[in-house]
This record gives sequence, structure tokens and C-alpha cells, in this order.
Amino acid sequence: MSIYACLPTSLPNASIVNPAIPLPASTDDASPLWSASSSVSSSRSRGSCQWQRIAIGGNRDDWWRELAVALWRRRHLTGRERTNMRRHSIRGQSNGGTAYGLLRSTLTEALADAAFAPLARQGLWLEFGVYDAMSTNLTSRYLAQVPGVGLEATVEGFDTFTGLPERWLSFPAGSFSWASLNRGEMPPVQRRVRLHKGLFKDTVGAFLRSQPAERPVAWVSVDCDLEAGARDALAMLGARLRPGTRLHLHELLTFHDNTLGRVMVSANSNVAVAQLLSGKVPPLSDEARALHAWLESLPVGVELELLPVASYEHQAASLVVRRVCSPLTGFCSIGAEPDEWWRRHSTA
Repeated sequence: MSIYACLPTSLPNASIVNPAIPLPASTDDASPLWSASSSVSSSRSRGSCQWQRIAIGGNRDDWWRELAVALWRRRHLTGRERTNMRRHSIRGQSNGGTAYGLLRSTLTEALADAAFAPLARQGLWLEFGVYDAMSTNLTSRYLAQVPGVGLEATVEGFDTFTGLPERWLSFPAGSFSWASLNRGEMPPVQRRVRLHKGLFKDTVGAFLRSQPAERPVAWVSVDCDLEAGARDALAMLGARLRPGTRLHLHELLTFHDNTLGRVMVSANSNVAVAQLLSGKVPPLSDEARALHAWLESLPVGVELELLPVASYEHQAASLVVRRVCSPLTGFCSIGAEPDEWWRRHSTA
């Protein structure tokens, strides 16, 4: 299990970067096997960058240190990536410093990837943590833009709608409760949204059992804050991962309630850059703990790519599954294989 990040080999001349602060020493380029494949869309060509492999396993704190530095460096875009983002009007559609702006950017980039379209048409779109359904409704508008998508296609939103079941950072239990707003049991949603009320461990499994076993997951958004919730949300998705599956994690880097986090989100902070590049990273977030535990437990071999996030001011991160290998047969896929292929090579 590995996460790959294609990190820019140089940083832009921006006030947030002090030229006197060196980048970490380069290691040998760890280009993944799929990086030159035609199934990985060229619409988001990377430009001048070097691959870094962040392996799952070993010491979790070391894994997080590598990933956190990669997350920050991936907020810098290569020149070609900036051109591609302008081409797809991502900047014009969103405020990159907000959670919903980053979500728009991620969805826009996904829909611009021709390799994502077949998966987006037939796969599941799942959101864990709905609250007021703003992001769920937003995602449904992008689902409607997928070429050839059926009228029955929906974004499936999972939440208790009664708020956090326990304290999270400075937020007491019950925070983010739609029910406490006295506006009804669940928020209003658009036609392409279906809501599931209850704890993830009680609702996700039942929903997935109602779907064909070979139906893949296309889009996953995790915004449930707590480690237990994120682990429950991800735990049942392993067999449905395919090359092209997108994972959007809203708080992978947590800036709440820690001094370094507050420094990192302050504008043009060279202090933050120096601390991060020297290995002083924010504490492990709940979502990071859940991601690490999930990847370690997967019954299939998975390689993911960390995608660029053009913002210094938010905590989200996006990944795309690039390669899936079956432990049953040893076969690996980096493309949109037919259902019969997956039935033949999937685990029992």
C-alpha cells in the first residue's frame, strides 16, 4: 500500500516561500508503474516534478511526517498544472481558501479527466458527514454533468443529523447537529441526493448490500471529523475500489487547537514553511489516523496519487486510486476493466 506524490522540483517566487529555506533533500525518483500509462489522463499533465513514494507500514508517525510535508508541497502547482487549472476554469469557479471552493476544484478536475467518466457513470458517489447538505447538493450538480449519466444516479449522503457523538477538539458532543436547528429531521436536498440517517456502522453496510457486488465506488467524500466515524465509513469500501476512484478528505491536515496549525494558516508565513520542511508537522488528525488504519487493513493492494490542492489555507486533501491488485490472483489493474474482469480477480 503506497501513496505517491509528484512534488514540484522548484517552488514559485511567492511571498509565502522564503528562498533561503531549502527543500528537503531529493531522493531517487520513485516513479510508479502507472505514471506513464495512457489510462492516466494527460489532461492534468504534471510538468516539472519528482515522484515520492510514501509507504504504508512501519512507524505511523514517520508516515505522517512524510505525508504532511508532501501535502504542503502539493499545494504548490507546477506551471503546467496552473495552466490546466485555468483551462478548466477552476479558479473562476471557486474560492480556493474555503472547503467548498476546494471541493469544486476537485470535482472540476475529476470531470475533466476522461478516464474518470466511465467510473463516474456506473459507480457509487458517497458522502460521509452531511450536516446541512451544502456539499452534498453541490456534488450532485457535478454528478449531473457526467456525460451519459442516468437519471437514477444519486449522491448517497450518510449522517446521524444529531451532531458529533462525542467531543472533537474544541467542539463538544452535539456540535454540527441539523436537528438542533429545528428545521426538520434532515436537511432539504436536490433530486439527485438520497440521505441515510444513522451511524455509519449501521447504515453503510446495509446500503452496500443492496448494491451489486461488482458495482465500484467512483467518489468518496469524508467530512465526519472523528476517527471512529471515518474508519467506519471507509472500512467497507475496499472491494469496490477501482483505478480512478476519488477520495476527498476534508480535514486530513487539522489546524484546530495547535500552535503550529495556527501558524500554518497565517498569511505568508515563512515560519510555518521552515517548521514544516524541518519535519515539525501538525499532530495526526482523526482522518489521518483513520486513513492509515484503513490502508493497512485493505484486503487488496492499492496505490494512490496525492492530487494538487491549490490552497494554503485549508485542511482538505484529495487522492485518486491509480492501481488495484488482487491478493487472490495477483493480477493488477490500472484501467477501467469490465465487470467480468473484476468478478474473476476479486476476493471471495
